[in-house]
Amino acid sequence: MSTYPVENQLSEKDSVALPAENRIIRNGKYWKRIAGRCLFALAFMIIGHLIASFYPLINLIDAFKAFGKTLDLDAAFGWMLLAGFVAQMVDGALGMGYGVISTTVLLSTGLNPAAISGSIHTAEMFSSGAPVLVITSLVISIRNSLRPYYCPEFWGR
Repeated sequence: MSTYPVENQLSEKDSVALPAENRIIRNGKYWKRIAGRCLFALAFMIIGHLIASFYPLINLIDAFKAFGKTLDLDAAFGWMLLAGFVAQMVDGALGMGYGVISTTVLLSTGLNPAAISGSIHTAEMFSSGAPVLVITSLVISIRNSLRPYYCPEFWGR
């Protein structure tokens, strides 16, 4: 037996006594909102399919490679960008783990640990500064990102 009452069986007195989640059954705006979101998702998928059909993935990859060559970017930049994106997704979901994930991925690609430390501290400086601690985190991040440059004997072990 269902725990939700059927709409026809509700009297005016019962509908007032029901919790808010059960009153949603009677609200037509709720279902219109769900239908609108589903239609938006369907339209987004169709547009994505059309773009992928008329502009194949190999052309898109070639376009990104050409864009990278025009900017004269190193291959390490792509790994840093990918590691930062994945780490930020995990950090946004869990609230922690940006530095650990970024460091692990970038060390596995063979990048210099001093460059990894500087890039992670610089990225954290812009992405996770709380409004009250912006100045403090800015100073600490700049100090930590410059430390491997000025103290290579300590960080180069």
